[in-house]
Amino acid sequence: MSATNSAMLAIDFGTSRTKVAYLDERRGEARLYRMGRGESPSIPSLFYLGPDGERLVGDDAFDKLEAEPTRVIRVLKRRLRDKQVRAGGQRATPAELLTLLLTEIRQRATDEIAAFQGFAPGAVALTMPAAGAGSGPFIETLMTQCAEAAGFDDVTVLTEPEAAALGWRKD
Repeated sequence: MSATNSAMLAIDFGTSRTKVAYLDERRGEARLYRMGRGESPSIPSLFYLGPDGERLVGDDAFDKLEAEPTRVIRVLKRRLRDKQVRAGGQRATPAELLTLLLTEIRQRATDEIAAFQGFAPGAVALTMPAAGAGSGPFIETLMTQCAEAAGFDDVTVLTEPEAAALGWRKD
């Protein structure tokens, strides 16, 4: 195995929650990665923009909601076409934040999923809505570029119905 191997993640970047699954080749099955606090099967799709450039995602961003709600970006998935998003006087592009989330997921998976044996996953499958503001060639390209910037060298973008059909077919 090399630093980029056949280890694969599947990421459902949802409006309110993000879920991750991985292919456990030793067991020959897909497994849900419980990366949220308390072994939760998901993390909040939240992003925190701190006053000094600090950026947090998921549960760490959720922790800031009560004390600094104006610094937390919610529903980024619906704002992927925006040039910038703002929170608490700070700005970021949706691409920067999505790349941050994917980088965090990839690094944590490398460190925490025993089946990866410390090697970073090289492949990722991402879901996007089939219709609406979160779909189309622009969003597919954006998601691919963000995944590549996060270190994935094999990126597949599927619509949510395609991903559901593939899962159903397997079962």
